[in-house]
Amino acid sequence: MIYNHVQRTSIFLGDRDRDAIRTIQERYGVSTDSDAIRLALRILAEAERIRISPMPPDRGNAGEEKQDD
Repeated sequence: MIYNHVQRTSIFLGDRDRDAIRTIQERYGVSTDSDAIRLALRILAEAERIRISPMPPDRGNAGEEKQDD
C-alpha cells in the first residue's frame, strides 16, 4: 500500500487484540499487523454501507465478555 501522508500511532493491545490481528492476517492474507488493523478499521467504517450490523446492546460491552456470577 502506498500512503501520501502516514503518521505513526502507538496503541496498546491485549492478547485478544493480537489474536484478532492474527486471525485477520490468516483469513484475508494480510502480511503486517498495521495492514490488518487498517483493514478492520476500514471495514467497520463502511459497515453501514455494506450492511454489517453492530452487535445488539444487550450482548455486553464491546470487546469484553460477559461473566457469569
